[in-house]
Amino acid sequence: MKFLAVVALAGTAMAVPTTTTTTPACPGGLYSLPRCCATFVLGVIGLDCTVPSRTPNSPADLRSVCSDIGKQGGCCFLDLASQSLVCTPVSAN
Repeated sequence: MKFLAVVALAGTAMAVPTTTTTTPACPGGLYSLPRCCATFVLGVIGLDCTVPSRTPNSPADLRSVCSDIGKQGGCCFLDLASQSLVCTPVSAN
């Protein structure tokens, strides 16, 4: 029984990613996924989100790439289908 618990714990530890991917357009940590979303509900939930057609070089570039397809740029954490559940819109600054 103890062996099974140790194996399960080790398997879980190996499944946790050890690196995060960051882009210049989004900060590291939670909000590291650049997305183009049709709208942001309460500034937290991104609706109808897609991956940008190319990797943006800056927040301004992310806004530009997304505006070309009629969407808003955002940095997201959690994707579920085409909804990005935890996002922060890219600021205009």
